[in-house]
Amino acid sequence: MSRRACAAVATVAVIVPALVAMAGTASGSTLTTGLVPVEPCRVLDTRGVGAPPAAGDVLDVTLAGRCGVPADAVAVAVTVTSVDPPTSGWLAVHPAGAEWPGTSTLNVAEGATRANGAVVALGADGGVSVRVDAGGHVLLDVTAAFEVVDESAAGRFVPVTQRRILDTRGGVRPGPDTSVVVPLPVGVPDDATALAVNVTAIESVGPGFVTVHPVGSSRPTTSVLNTDGPGQTRAATAIVPVSPGGLAAYTSAGDHLAVDLAGWFTGPSAPVSNEGLFVPIVPVRLGDSRADAGRLVAGGVREWDPGELMAGDAAAVVANVTMTDVRRPGWVLAHPSRTERPEASSVNASVGETVANLAFVPLSAKGLAVYSVEPTDVVVDVSGWFVGAPVAATGPTPVNDRSGPGRTLLVGDSVLAILRVVPSAAEHLAAFDHALDARECRRTVEASCAYLGARPPTALETVRAAPGPFDTLVLVSGYNDRSAAFAWSVDTMIGAARAAGVERIAWLTLRDDRGQYTVHNIELTAAAARHRDLRLFDWNAHAVGRREWIASDDVHLSREGAHALARFIAGELAALD
Repeated sequence: MSRRACAAVATVAVIVPALVAMAGTASGSTLTTGLVPVEPCRVLDTRGVGAPPAAGDVLDVTLAGRCGVPADAVAVAVTVTSVDPPTSGWLAVHPAGAEWPGTSTLNVAEGATRANGAVVALGADGGVSVRVDAGGHVLLDVTAAFEVVDESAAGRFVPVTQRRILDTRGGVRPGPDTSVVVPLPVGVPDDATALAVNVTAIESVGPGFVTVHPVGSSRPTTSVLNTDGPGQTRAATAIVPVSPGGLAAYTSAGDHLAVDLAGWFTGPSAPVSNEGLFVPIVPVRLGDSRADAGRLVAGGVREWDPGELMAGDAAAVVANVTMTDVRRPGWVLAHPSRTERPEASSVNASVGETVANLAFVPLSAKGLAVYSVEPTDVVVDVSGWFVGAPVAATGPTPVNDRSGPGRTLLVGDSVLAILRVVPSAAEHLAAFDHALDARECRRTVEASCAYLGARPPTALETVRAAPGPFDTLVLVSGYNDRSAAFAWSVDTMIGAARAAGVERIAWLTLRDDRGQYTVHNIELTAAAARHRDLRLFDWNAHAVGRREWIASDDVHLSREGAHALARFIAGELAALD
């Protein structure tokens, strides 16, 4: 194992230099491999070699010829674990000797212990590089290897519609330091060499780990996933060797366990074929909803076609699916595009988390689709595919409809409060599912000024206490705020809105006839450049100079101004995409 400086980002998919038969780009790749099961084995544990890796370190780990991995292996299935990182960040596993391709394998939070599976091509010296963005100790376990073959009986992947094969919540909760036997699923032959499974620890009782191994073998000193506190649900996907008796799922803490089957690998009794052989590549980013403003809405579906990566047809891909900028607890499912969606999930995440999970995703003729039950951004990285024919795509074109504001909360100060004084003006907003909370003397974050002897809750307090979630937040705030604190208040408000599950934040620029709010509007413009979910409704440009809209105090709105404000907000909301 060695450490070296971080390499430059490379975004093009290239083939591992060691795989000479795959020279060129991923689209020209023809090298196929078959799986060789390996008894789960730990190949790296930095806890035994002194100080933990620092942020930015790269660990080179040789796997070929170790832990049962054949000397001529060209890819491996591994589980990578981050232990107690000092900051939030990520880990990326990629072929040694190749530049980092700009993808990630595992996302971590400060002080947490997280694990994820990966299938990764081997590079220089038959090894992989583990790039440690956040620092902290790293564990690396290997569970399978892939050798070059043109065709084979054993070691070919057979994808299935994901289905649950174990859920202990239907019976007695496993005790601490116990294993649950999972028989071979129906349809999987006795000589199958391995299963691709998603393992979930549910309602954790505290810190612990889960590992799986073939029934009849000794429990290895490896893990598939970890929990670091009570009440957690953690999942990880892995390729695990299996025996005719099935697999054993071990929980150190005594957590409920669920196991979902994504597919299996053939044994020697299967016919000789190239169907289901694996083609490894350097990981490449297939889709990123952040990059194309295609954030998934609740119930939305995004579609990506990996065809440009591949030479010939593919039945399934190996993908790392990541949920990020999560504002409501939820899950996503990757599945063949334009086909019936199975009752399953690929990744689960709670508010504020960024969570990745390995997925074996069958393909249709239109590629793969990602469905989300709640709004989220999604990243899909591909590290290879399995030879075979995709299924037919018979369903409709996926829909990810972002039109309209959805459930809307309007929060403001006395400028917005005119809509309470002139109820007929508020009727312009009647077409929208909305709630209105406007109070005199309200400030955004700093303590509000007193009005009639009382201080109203701030906009921040109001949003935190609102019975959400709301899809859109509209703010008419800042008229009572100090210029020196306004930029901080805006950033604080946006963070709180996200934490409350708000998807889109709209802020009205402040009417600035006399120039007293120029700094506020400059700060709002700068904030909109920093935060892609902040929209500015330019009330200043719309209202400046319209003296008939302004009350005699030259600050608040007249009756006509109340109608103008409501019509303006309604028009801006209707234009939201």
